[in-house]
Amino acid sequence: MRRAIKPLFPLLFYVNPAVVVTLVGVICGAAGVCLAVAGRLEWAVMLVLVGVVCDQIDGPIARKLDVVSDFGGNLDIFGDFLLYVCFPAAFILNFLSFSLLAFVLAALVVAVGAMRLAYYASEKVKDIVIGIPLSLCVFPICLYALYWGGPAEIIPAVSLTIVSVLFWLSACKTKRNSLLGGLSALMAVATFVGVAIGLYN
Repeated sequence: MRRAIKPLFPLLFYVNPAVVVTLVGVICGAAGVCLAVAGRLEWAVMLVLVGVVCDQIDGPIARKLDVVSDFGGNLDIFGDFLLYVCFPAAFILNFLSFSLLAFVLAALVVAVGAMRLAYYASEKVKDIVIGIPLSLCVFPICLYALYWGGPAEIIPAVSLTIVSVLFWLSACKTKRNSLLGGLSALMAVATFVGVAIGLYN
């Protein structure tokens, strides 16, 4: 039966529990981008946080079940692009009212984020991370835009975006699973609590 179905639906044979988790993250990332553009910022952040959790656990699940594959890795990179690049860009567009400055900053985030992901995909970096991880810069952008920013505060918003981009491009080297991973997790928790308080109020 499998041999009869495989020529008709070959992609279904790449599906495993880890891929399903990655797909959930991809869907959450895409929905988060759409909601951010539409101005539903709190719900957008909540969905993206779910996507971030999926992004953190799909790799360990794949290794535990011994289903690591190039297909899963490439799908994970696509999810990273939605969660850590497109989502902040959508936030910037909404926060700065789709102005010319907003489009310039969003384009900068997309360009640098895409280059960073392409670098890691091509170089097969494993143990040493160069520059600050994309995920570490997403949460400050979200928190600032949701709770501390305002339409008149363009300079802080621009500064935060530029600093994030420079961190992505920086030459500093750190080990994977280092203190940065814990800091990213703490920022994720802080963002989740902040958004939950905002929704409750």
